[in-house]
Amino acid sequence: MKELETKYDFKLKDTGPIKFYLGCVFFRDNHDVLCMALTKYIEHQESNHQRLFRFKPKLIVHSPLKKGNHPELDTSALLDPDGVQKYESIIGSLQWAVSLLRFDIATAVMALSSFRSAPCERHLERTQRVWYDQVLHLSTSFLNLTTLQFDWEASFYGNIHEDIPKDFLAPLVNIITLSHYVDAHLYPDMTLGCSVTGILHLVNQTPIEWYSKKQATVETATYGSEFIAARTCMEQLIDLRLTLR
Repeated sequence: MKELETKYDFKLKDTGPIKFYLGCVFFRDNHDVLCMALTKYIEHQESNHQRLFRFKPKLIVHSPLKKGNHPELDTSALLDPDGVQKYESIIGSLQWAVSLLRFDIATAVMALSSFRSAPCERHLERTQRVWYDQVLHLSTSFLNLTTLQFDWEASFYGNIHEDIPKDFLAPLVNIITLSHYVDAHLYPDMTLGCSVTGILHLVNQTPIEWYSKKQATVETATYGSEFIAARTCMEQLIDLRLTLR
């Protein structure tokens, strides 16, 4: 940055350590690990919520939705056009928060966003619970995992190997560890019967991508839902590995 300013006479600003970007605040914790939080964005949405409803959202909660909550069974009155506009605005803000780092509210936002075309009064009340703050630690340290050795050649899969491009570039960084967590939530939607796939991808110890979506088919048991979730996770991690290479 100094060379650009002195040698090439570029006019630069905000070139120090990152502090703020896209509504996120960046800081170092006590262990000098870079952290990312939606503090500024949530403060802005809190003000916006107060402007729309004349009161602040409930930020002190332990989960984005109550246990056993089923918004698809709601029988309260439909919102008027003004209420629908408010609901769509809040859902849009929540979806952006999920895109930034709030993967912990992804399933709740996914469930509530299903009713954007015809939300009810209690659907709007549920959105007031989802807003609460959280910090994401961007740790680049190596993640030690105990690797279990299996003799896959003895299975019906045969002598399998990963399909790696022959012309990919030589790596410029140290070895990293990829971790992938996947699960299926059976029968959360009591009207459609579809399970929900949840996936979390980590590079070393930092989450970099997350996924929460209803499955397209109705399975009769957890077994089928788990296989659908695992297939989706495998497709994503293959793409992620190729991208990183």
